[in-house]
Amino acid sequence: MAPSSILRRIASCAVCLFVATASHAASSPKTAAKVDRLLDAAGIAHSVRQLLPSMMASFDDPSQKLPTNVRYALREATEQAFQPEPMIARVRTRMGAALTERQLDDTLAWLDSPLGRRITALENESAEPAALPKILAYARELEKRPLSQPRAGLLREMDAATGASEVNSLMTEAGILAVALGMNAAQPVEQQVPADALRENVKASMPQLRQQVTEMVVLGMSYTYRSLSDQELGSYLKFLKSPSGAAYSKAAVAGMNEAILEANARFMQLIPKAIIKHKGTTGA
Repeated sequence: MAPSSILRRIASCAVCLFVATASHAASSPKTAAKVDRLLDAAGIAHSVRQLLPSMMASFDDPSQKLPTNVRYALREATEQAFQPEPMIARVRTRMGAALTERQLDDTLAWLDSPLGRRITALENESAEPAALPKILAYARELEKRPLSQPRAGLLREMDAATGASEVNSLMTEAGILAVALGMNAAQPVEQQVPADALRENVKASMPQLRQQVTEMVVLGMSYTYRSLSDQELGSYLKFLKSPSGAAYSKAAVAGMNEAILEANARFMQLIPKAIIKHKGTTGA
């Protein structure tokens, strides 16, 4: 898949994936329940559930010109590897181990506020694959009427505070590697590149793509928060920079990174078998 296609897909879910003696969240059923509520209230579980349909849609994009057998194999391996519930469980475990009762309570209090609920609703809408055409249309509008410098600065601060670019860079790497592995596995055995070497080649290309990822993340945020005032965005940013908000963002990013890496490892094991299974597949 062309990196630009993957980056376009990122725009539709970029915002939501920023996603000593204290008692930690995994220590009791009560606090474990708070983590579950946090995953829903923050839109994290919703966003994870959008990853699989977003990836599937990218494989079906006619502009990719993927051979039919490779496309079918990618879809099958991806559907098995990127099931949302195991990924959500990984994020839940990480956040449960990382956050204290105080940090959980502070974060839930913010998310349950009127502005917090409004922001989560906006983020959930932008995370869905159906939002992508709207984001691209909004990008064309921005070419005619660019954001003000203060607004653009707020969004860049938001990206830094949430770690959105970090997570989406990893998503981009996983998407590019998925297609590269599929195309590689479809070649005759004597022409195939070792999977580890292919992974290193993709990783080496990422520094050049990270600026594009950041630009797409900021675009996604600009679309998502377009109905919020600078003051409202500033309130959100103030929470994210607070001790509890920063701990929440850090735990969410760590959990998402682990979930994506584990899913990608599952994919690498599944794609060779899927390629063999669909070797003779032809048609649309």
